Amino acid sequence: MRIYVGARGGAFNPPSPTGLWRALRRAAVKAKVRLSRMANVGGNTHAARDARGFAAGAAGTVLRIGRGAARVGGMAVERAHRHTAALREPMRERLSALETQLWGLGLHARESVQDFLTSRSRTIPCLCLLTMTVLIFTASYFGVGLEVTLNGQSLGFVETRDEMEALIDEVEATAAEYLGTPYQLNADVSYSFGYIHRDSMLDPDATRDLLLSVVNGVSTQYALTVDGELIGASDSKTALELLRQRLLKGGTDTSEDTKTEFVQDVQIEERMVPNSAIRSIDEMEAALSGNVQDVVTYTVQDGDTVSAIAQQFSLSVSDIEALNPDLNINRIHIGDTLNISAAVPVLSVKQTQKVEYTEPVAYETVTQKTDELYTNQSRIIQKGVNGTAAVTANVVSVNGVEQSREVLSYTVITEPVTQIKEVGTKALPAKAPKGNFINPFAAGRRTSLYGYRRSGFHTGLDLAGPTGSPILAADGGTVTLARWNGGYGYCVIIDHGNGYQTLYGHCSKLLVSVGQKVAQGEQIAKVGNTGNSTGPHCHFEVRINGNDVNPDNYIGKTYY
Repeated sequence: MRIYVGARGGAFNPPSPTGLWRALRRAAVKAKVRLSRMANVGGNTHAARDARGFAAGAAGTVLRIGRGAARVGGMAVERAHRHTAALREPMRERLSALETQLWGLGLHARESVQDFLTSRSRTIPCLCLLTMTVLIFTASYFGVGLEVTLNGQSLGFVETRDEMEALIDEVEATAAEYLGTPYQLNADVSYSFGYIHRDSMLDPDATRDLLLSVVNGVSTQYALTVDGELIGASDSKTALELLRQRLLKGGTDTSEDTKTEFVQDVQIEERMVPNSAIRSIDEMEAALSGNVQDVVTYTVQDGDTVSAIAQQFSLSVSDIEALNPDLNINRIHIGDTLNISAAVPVLSVKQTQKVEYTEPVAYETVTQKTDELYTNQSRIIQKGVNGTAAVTANVVSVNGVEQSREVLSYTVITEPVTQIKEVGTKALPAKAPKGNFINPFAAGRRTSLYGYRRSGFHTGLDLAGPTGSPILAADGGTVTLARWNGGYGYCVIIDHGNGYQTLYGHCSKLLVSVGQKVAQGEQIAKVGNTGNSTGPHCHFEVRINGNDVNPDNYIGKTYY
């Protein structure tokens, strides 16, 4: 608010006593309305009515002061005319002090005050003007409001009670979130009317922190979180930092060329937590060293195969082998336990390590044709030799298992030697192996697959059909066995070369002899029920270097 006290260097026309009284009365009425509005807190409560009474009384007082000042002013004007000479010097000193006060309020009126001294009619109007300025300044800077106290401690003033209640609701909601249950603040909050200074208004942020400090069941601690989930809390940030470093470095390479970090987001931050989350360092270390998910296993059932189990769990056979490094996928038994999924730890450590090593450089093979060999034959006339290369790479591993490898540099040290291979073009004899197997009894019905069953491990494929049905050679080769063969009954074994053999059991009649050459698809025996058999069928096996394998992996496929 600015109050102008005349223009610099110009004449000043003071208001008449009647005009001054009217101005003061208007200012007092405005102050009364303002005080009444400021005191209108809480509707028609007793406190509100008291405040309105206080405001009305204050306004009345202002009116009485103004009325008296006007009367005194009128009388003083006449006396001033008679006693100007006697009052001039004392008034000069008083107005000099007044000038200093007005200058402190920003009223630049030095020259105007000097002009006042030249007129005997200006003294009293100046005093009235000063009184009105002080009243207006006081009404604009001070007011009536609600003082808030918490457990007897003053927090400051608010204009309405709703401001404080909103802060309490916010703190209660925060506490309920931490505790997991509804919470009601147990604190003595009271309100009272008072004459306030604008600098004593309540600070919402400081009040919110103060209210949180009196919440039961929660406290400010250092919280350890993993991907935003609270693991535990402690009053020692240093202890939590040491725990994090111990878990990060434990059991891993800490060389300068290795970068180590958690896969998860691990944070330590000071915040409000429920007291139930406060745990010892040992408890938190045990929790972080555990697993989110343990190993998932499967127990082998009757008729299971590794390929069928892999398909059941949307895995590949190589996945099953990786999860079960000691597993022989060609021989699983009922009751065996297979790992289907690895454990998932709470914390996984990722390492990026710069490594240098040498690796072989594979040689190339050049193929040449020759009519000296059959089409299923080949020979090496120059053996290939791998070269060597120096490699620098960044290797990324998680929990010690390599995930990726980025080659930074690759330098060939020794060049590889090319291999030269000759393959035959001469047509095969009718009874030579073709390198692939056909179904020896295509009309037969599958009654038992390769794998473990209740009576033991079944080493082949059973194809059931009428006694006397023809059994064909799966591929060309030489007969190495044609006789009774224990539980197989009458049995034929054919050698196909390169370590491959096929067996045909439980025959009713044999049509070949040892040493005989047979062609692929040639009849070698008839379906029977001899040996350990529960009905007429052909028991068909595929063997590699004397070890049985699953025939389904070879029928209809090239095997060499």
